[in-house]
Amino acid sequence: MTAATDLAAATGGTIAVRSATGDPITTRVRLATGFWARFRGLMGSAPLTADEGLFLPVNSIHMLFMRYPIDALFVSDVDAQGQRRVVAINAD
Repeated sequence: MTAATDLAAATGGTIAVRSATGDPITTRVRLATGFWARFRGLMGSAPLTADEGLFLPVNSIHMLFMRYPIDALFVSDVDAQGQRRVVAINAD
């Protein structure tokens, strides 16, 4: 699977995730860039819907105090076009 996240299109704290062909997959991905937003992540939140996500600009994640499983997509650094590529997926 190849997909790109368009961080340049971030507006209102969200980003769009697009397929390799540019088709939108979802536009409901929240950015968690501050320390406390990254620390809290999804802890204590209701389960995400199928079209929601959380972008954490970190190398690892934890599942402490999580009440539901998640799918994790790991993305590359930004390329010359300002996009990131999915490099790994961990389902549930």
